[in-house]
Amino acid sequence: MAEAVAPPAATNVGLPPRFVTNVAVNYGAEGAAALSTVILTPVLLHFLGVDGYGVWVIVGSLIAYLELFELGFGVTTIKMVAEDAYRRPASVVRTLNTNIAALSLFGLVALVVGWSLAPIVPRLFNVPPHLAHQTSVIFALLTVPLAFSIPADVLGGALAGHQRYDLLSLSNLALSLCTLIGGVIAVALGGGLYGLAAVAVVVSVGMQFARLMMLRRLVPGFRLSPRLVDRSRLRDTAQISGWFLLRDITNIVINRLDLVVVGLILGVRAVAVYSIGLKLAQLGRKALVPLVQVFFPHASALSTAGQQEGLRQLLVEGTRIALLVAMPVMIILSLLASDAIEVWLGSGYAKAAPVLIALAVARGIQAVSDTAGWVLAGSGWVKTTALVAAAEAVVNLGVSAALARPLGVTGVALGTLVGVAFVGAPAALVLACRATGLPLRVLLRQAALPHLLPLVVGSALLAAEQRILGHSRVGVGTAAVFGVAGYALLYFRVSGPKEDRERVSSLVGRVSSRGSARMRTTRLHGRARVVVPAPPQAAQDVWSKTSEPPLVAVCVLTLWRPAGLRTLLESLGSLDMSSGPAARVVVAVVDNDPAGSAAPIVEELAARMPWPVRYTIEPTRGISYARNAAVRLTSDADFVAFIDDDEFAHAEWLGELLRTARRTQADIVTGPVAPEFAPDVPDWIRRGGFHQRPAYPADAKLNYARTSNVLVSRATFPTDGPAFPEAMALTGGEDTYFFMRANNAGRSIVWASEARVTESVPLSRSNVRWIVMREFRRGITLSACLVAFEATTARRLMRFAGGCLQIAGGVGALVAGVFRGRVGVVAGVQRIAFGFGMIAGLVGVRYEEYRKVHGE
Repeated sequence: MAEAVAPPAATNVGLPPRFVTNVAVNYGAEGAAALSTVILTPVLLHFLGVDGYGVWVIVGSLIAYLELFELGFGVTTIKMVAEDAYRRPASVVRTLNTNIAALSLFGLVALVVGWSLAPIVPRLFNVPPHLAHQTSVIFALLTVPLAFSIPADVLGGALAGHQRYDLLSLSNLALSLCTLIGGVIAVALGGGLYGLAAVAVVVSVGMQFARLMMLRRLVPGFRLSPRLVDRSRLRDTAQISGWFLLRDITNIVINRLDLVVVGLILGVRAVAVYSIGLKLAQLGRKALVPLVQVFFPHASALSTAGQQEGLRQLLVEGTRIALLVAMPVMIILSLLASDAIEVWLGSGYAKAAPVLIALAVARGIQAVSDTAGWVLAGSGWVKTTALVAAAEAVVNLGVSAALARPLGVTGVALGTLVGVAFVGAPAALVLACRATGLPLRVLLRQAALPHLLPLVVGSALLAAEQRILGHSRVGVGTAAVFGVAGYALLYFRVSGPKEDRERVSSLVGRVSSRGSARMRTTRLHGRARVVVPAPPQAAQDVWSKTSEPPLVAVCVLTLWRPAGLRTLLESLGSLDMSSGPAARVVVAVVDNDPAGSAAPIVEELAARMPWPVRYTIEPTRGISYARNAAVRLTSDADFVAFIDDDEFAHAEWLGELLRTARRTQADIVTGPVAPEFAPDVPDWIRRGGFHQRPAYPADAKLNYARTSNVLVSRATFPTDGPAFPEAMALTGGEDTYFFMRANNAGRSIVWASEARVTESVPLSRSNVRWIVMREFRRGITLSACLVAFEATTARRLMRFAGGCLQIAGGVGALVAGVFRGRVGVVAGVQRIAFGFGMIAGLVGVRYEEYRKVHGE
């Protein structure tokens, strides 16, 4: 996660800092929400039935309107925090405490209103009698997290104000996927509507606490205390929050009330037709929101710092990029309206096509002024933007009502288009230019004009493609893909400004250069890889000695596992070295207990050991410190072998590692670790393979290893610092970092299939929580290591995408696993946890798994 002190946002001009990362994670969160809806809907229909699902939708829709009790404080918090972020943290702390305290009262009001409505909701919506009681109960339950979120959403506003939309969207992504996972499990286990509501409550409240933890890492001195409530800050908030509330209400009027107008004037059947066009047109809006919302806190910071030039540059570049997203969507929805609706729903809905065209064009025009609206709000013109939105809403409603009877549903859609085109968009552009001192003609020339050629030529090409490809599902899909690609190609190759082309070229160049640097690896056997490393001269030098056999140090780290340590040392005393190459062996034990609790066992068994035994105490707690102490203790060894104190070695173990090392001239040799379960471990744990590690063909070349069974040549260890990063002392992953660095340096890693080790699996590691959290931790440390070696925006985005793919695959496995039993469900959740871990590792989340010692 980000450090508490960062460069002030106001020093950046043009696009906001962390722009690519923030926008990418925003889109990821939107994608997760869409994925959740797509997957959860059929599951809920299957387990709840049509009536039960209808109740769930009605309750969710009604609860959403209670969010108006937030009174515009959320957006106000973003603005106020952005003005102080990274510059005056004490003011940020007072703002957050003040707004949370004020909104707690309104959260209670929302709770009372919700509970008062709960008994009458079934009668208002003619809920079937057998579901009436459940409807009231789940309405009352879902009011609780909403009432909690009204003050707690200030935390999300604070993250946005610090321009950390990546953290905010990461929490939203987790919210969507946890709701999906929990919802599937709840209804599959027979929880019904009650179980579904309980999951929603727990996940929603839990995610607010996650945001609280993020802010504690981000804001120096942040805490919640009544003493930090500042009445003067409350007055500042109240002065502008009402205008943001007015803007929120007018947005509801503009975006939702058309359906009411249609219903009142034209009837229910017309509502269905209009909603079809509206849902498709909203795709353009949804594609734009994750992008333009990041401009608001940056505009607030620039305005506070008095950087007019920065605001002008933000207005131009933000508008140009917003159009790059919105224009392709607009021309596709407009030109393919009839075909898209027919492909989606079949024939019989032709009247929805004109609605879609009018609304798509309206959304396209709105994209021209979206950045302007956020720049105005960030610059303090909140009252003005609210009044403009109110004027647009009045025109929208008036024209829609006037045109509804003569033109039907198309007339209502035209009302929206007229409001945007003649009120909302031009007013926002003119006012933003006045606020920033930028001439309107300059804005249009620099931001809108570059899109003229792609818009005209792209529309013509799309129309031609539609004629050639036909009206089938494949034809429509292909035309849409080519339409987007053609627009982007024309923009970046012909009409777009030089700076946009340079940004894309730089991003592509970073990705391709990273790919070229890693071309030495080719995937084989799943996770195994064929590696062409630098010549392993150091390993060859060891085996070319003629004076004496190499010295091999077997390193054992131990902490409070007396029984495991005894078993391990006894197995090391029984090693059979006769079949391997000649070698001198020494056993090195590092006790991580400052009290030296392992000393009696080591002293007792050392007397019976055929090899010399070295013993030392590393008083600093942490696996990295203990490993580095072992490396220092065995500095005279040619090879260092690592094995854990919850394992025991088979007789041929060390001989096989050495034989493989000499045969392949490898720098690093690793082998299999098989689990041995405690007697009371559940059978489903044994069957599930959760503790089973991957195996490979003999002498396979790998790009990673683990310290639980490995032999490392001395030359592999760095000489310029600790071999294992001490920052990972309690999180684990220090071996991942070590072997990743060795692999990147060209050191070869091979597999010794007969060098067998067995790991004892206690009951404390044989439960769902440990399995899931271990996978979560593994994802975190993997991403943390990759970021350490490849800390570029392009690589972070690729890693984020990889985490999303893991989550998506895990969700699919979870849904399938519901019908396969516990093993299938846990396997799906395990993969989801790994994906979340990969994403969490990108933003610095830590999970200190090794604070707790398992086993005896």
